Amino acid sequence: TKRFFFREAAVGKLFWTSASGLPPGVFFETTVEDGSCLRSKSKSARLTAQTRYGGERVTCEVRLVPSGEAPAIQPTRFGPRRIAVSDGAVLEVRFDAPTRALTPGQALVLYDGDACLGGGSVLYPGRSSHELAMEAE
Repeated sequence: TKRFFFREAAVGKLFWTSASGLPPGVFFETTVEDGSCLRSKSKSARLTAQTRYGGERVTCEVRLVPSGEAPAIQPTRFGPRRIAVSDGAVLEVRFDAPTRALTPGQALVLYDGDACLGGGSVLYPGRSSHELAMEAE
């Protein structure tokens, strides 16, 4: 049923495959003037995500939410009553196609083409396709 298909998730406990352990550059837009970096701000990236071993990768829009900011994704009513929190940065992941049975604690791995960038644990899934359809009525 649509109750178990989700279009978005908040992901925490992040890990990155880069040697520095820092988020990859796809999440940042850097302003350079006169040869020096003025500032770097967070931006969204088009990537693919995989949520279970052997599962299909789904194209998605991913935004890195800095530590201390709350993700904009509203949690599903059909999930756990207590929402996990992250002590660091969080990812807002918005899938192009509904993704089946996202579960808190489940791993979500991000790819840019064939390159694995890293990932994290699902803190909570967003509203389900069923909830979004009910709101539209």
